[in-house]
Amino acid sequence: TEFACNLSQYKRFIDEQIVKVFGQSTEPPSQIFDYLFLGNEWNASNLTQLQRLGVTHVLNVTMEIANFFSHELVYKSIRIRDEESSDLQRYWDETYNFI
Repeated sequence: TEFACNLSQYKRFIDEQIVKVFGQSTEPPSQIFDYLFLGNEWNASNLTQLQRLGVTHVLNVTMEIANFFSHELVYKSIRIRDEESSDLQRYWDETYNFI
């Protein structure tokens, strides 16, 4: 549904409310290299931001977070819990090759 008014003026307010409700940062992802960013669920769910940054591939290393834009981006999903006991090293070759 399209609105008759332009809601872009409320973006900052809406983002701030999302932070309050969901406890997530709306900061942009951290740029590690020219081609590599590290972000959170908010970043992964913001297609406009991903496109602006030139992101084409997403490495999703979570149990809970969906691949939001599977028709627009290429995903590699590693379904593992964010716990100290999780063995991330066993996925090293797979994730390295994807990156």
